[in-house]
Amino acid sequence: MTMNMNKLKVWVGILLVFLLGALAGSLGTGAYLKHRIERFSRGKHPSIRVVLMKKLAHEIDLTETQRVEVEKILDQLETELHELRQKRQPEIRGVFDRSFDMIKEKLGQEQRSKLDEIREKMRRRHPPREDKSR
Repeated sequence: MTMNMNKLKVWVGILLVFLLGALAGSLGTGAYLKHRIERFSRGKHPSIRVVLMKKLAHEIDLTETQRVEVEKILDQLETELHELRQKRQPEIRGVFDRSFDMIKEKLGQEQRSKLDEIREKMRRRHPPREDKSR
């Protein structure tokens, strides 16, 4: 009987260690993902130039000469994307405005007020983008 009790204790111990490890991993992953999502949603993410340069330099082992040339190209990419965003921003805002106006037509007065609050929060949270890399 004592032998069976000792085996049971060992198995319970192993199971407990496994479960605690799974719990710690799950909590750690959740905290990490929450941090990344919050950071991204607040606009505190690195520029595309920085992200691509880091990835390319790491994965294809660029020489110093290649790195300088690629950085110039990525600078141009970032400039062109910024210009495109600036040019298209009024159109995008117009699409949102028209869509919200159409939704508003389907709502009651109280719902319209709430929708107006939501729109205002969205505008404050996502103001027109500026070039953060410069």
